[in-house]
Amino acid sequence: MREMREQIREITLWGVPLLPSKGHESTDTILLKFLNAKGFMVQEAFNMLQKTLQWRKEFNADAILEENLDTGIDLDKLLYIHSVDKEGHPLYYALYGAFKDKGLYSRILGTEKSRERFLRWRIQFLEKSIKNLTFKAGEVDSILQIRDFKHDHLRPRTEMKELHDVSKKIFLLVQANYPEMIYKNAGVTIVWDFTVVGWQVTCREEFVPDDEGSYRVLLRKYKGKRMGESVRNSFYISEPGKLVLTIENTTIKKRRVFYRSKTKPFVPTFNK
Repeated sequence: MREMREQIREITLWGVPLLPSKGHESTDTILLKFLNAKGFMVQEAFNMLQKTLQWRKEFNADAILEENLDTGIDLDKLLYIHSVDKEGHPLYYALYGAFKDKGLYSRILGTEKSRERFLRWRIQFLEKSIKNLTFKAGEVDSILQIRDFKHDHLRPRTEMKELHDVSKKIFLLVQANYPEMIYKNAGVTIVWDFTVVGWQVTCREEFVPDDEGSYRVLLRKYKGKRMGESVRNSFYISEPGKLVLTIENTTIKKRRVFYRSKTKPFVPTFNK
């Protein structure tokens, strides 16, 4: 830590002076984020910090909160901060399901210029979220991101290439320049589909909460699907638990099931 601090010039990051002589109570918290990200390899952490500062200068990240990125669209439909989890992490919601609207998708991601503006808006929103953090020792210093994939399965991935490309760029930027700022990523809508070769089976979809005092939720029960027909469904969870798919073969003939799901069936408990 001392070796790293001695190499840092008079500069601030997220409003926190990085020079120890300033005596700021949050300096060590910021430096530890870079050290943790690089396994406490001091030189690698320092190189990462240098690259972050250089990127922020080129991207003009320090002034991005004042930047007017108005798209003429209510982007609160896509991102917003609301409440905290039980440990105090601010909850940062990304509502990807809104892109089921092809018109909205085209206006936000239809051109290279609009995609660049969307990327900057995402970073602007992240910087705004970081303003909720104090970086004081013992206090929460990261954000919990919740990605809602509701309706995301209604459009093929090939029709949303621009969204996936921009999302990948954002992910890489955050990984490289915002170490340990995202405490955890959580998905709140589970999407799945499966096919039973030959069918002639009965199927049951049920959500089973971890809390024994909560009620099980029967999502759907059906039988008699046609040969080769797939079943697709989604469920918005509001508490920790698991999705149980029960397939009962009513014949003596063996059946094969092909199954896939989109997200992990987990979401933290929220505080209002």
